Amino acid sequence: SWYQRLLICAHLCKTVSNLFKIMPINVAIVEDEKRILECLKILLDGTNIVKVTGAFQSGAKAIEAIADNPPDVVIVDLGLPDISGVKVIERIKMFLPEVDILVFTQFDDDGHLFPALKAGAVGYLLKDTSPADIVKAIEDVYKGHAPMTGRIARRVLEEFNNIPKQKMSNDT
Repeated sequence: SWYQRLLICAHLCKTVSNLFKIMPINVAIVEDEKRILECLKILLDGTNIVKVTGAFQSGAKAIEAIADNPPDVVIVDLGLPDISGVKVIERIKMFLPEVDILVFTQFDDDGHLFPALKAGAVGYLLKDTSPADIVKAIEDVYKGHAPMTGRIARRVLEEFNNIPKQKMSNDT
């Protein structure tokens, strides 16, 4: 009957929903400061939302390992000792364009911000971001959003607003 089909459908929907809630977001972390790397691992592994699949203090090692075991999201510090974080982003996006990259850095200047976004980062957090906001940003990136620390988002908008009006009117 119609009612039985509805009950079966509701049960299946609930089952599928529960399956998706159980499946964590696989995340790799690229951070050269050991203390910060360990704190991020503890924070993220302490949630039922995220599973840390790799933690690297070297950009080169991260690139190699991520190629072999691609996560859903990669958190990248821009100030790495062996290779710049921007280069890490470029190389990962070159062979794994479907992987989302979230920058987690101390740098809030244009010389780091815009190259990272142009390289393929879809989010940009400063290291003073709260633990809860870091987890939320990973969820947001996974859902297709572009989380940014407030002052970073403001800087991006200011840059966009500085595009000469003449150029914008020619494009329309």
